[in-house]
Amino acid sequence: MHPHSSRLDGAAGYCTDLTPRLDAARISHATVDLEPLTGDIDDYAPRVQAAVEALCAATGSAQVVIVAHSMGGLVARAWMRAYGTQQAARVITLGTPHHGTCLAAFGIGLNAAQMRRAARVEPPECAWLRDLAQGEDAQARRLITSLYSHHDNIIAPQTSSELPGARNLAFGGVGHVALGRSARVLDVVMAELAAARVVQ
Repeated sequence: MHPHSSRLDGAAGYCTDLTPRLDAARISHATVDLEPLTGDIDDYAPRVQAAVEALCAATGSAQVVIVAHSMGGLVARAWMRAYGTQQAARVITLGTPHHGTCLAAFGIGLNAAQMRRAARVEPPECAWLRDLAQGEDAQARRLITSLYSHHDNIIAPQTSSELPGARNLAFGGVGHVALGRSARVLDVVMAELAAARVVQ
């Protein structure tokens, strides 16, 4: 039995290094492009659901494992909030600003506003991130593995990727974009996929 992976990212090309590994392991997978680029994070959830339903129909599986980079991890959490957790065997996030990033203040669009984090303000997360967290129970958090780097150059502070109740795994010497290309990180992604218990 092989788990099924639905890959979320802003561009399908980001999966270049992961795709051959999935193919070699005979893991069915799909990608979701998050468009429009400046859209509402909640509005991406129906795209995710459509991809999940298509992948489940194609494979005969009742669940998927989602691997999501950066904002994609927030999209995956928004998807679980909108559609429930029954179709999620695991959610693996790479460099996701679970508590926002200070750099989002320089971004444009609604999704940048939804990822904002204020310096020297308590709590630092914006209202959208707080609402997302308040809508999650312990069972949803246990489904999440957050992989992040102490040297992430986009998530500031890098500890924003630490999500209470999730499995948090830190790396060093890896930049934000490089998380999806690092052999060390992808080894852990594949191990998490192998360990996931996917309901058929």
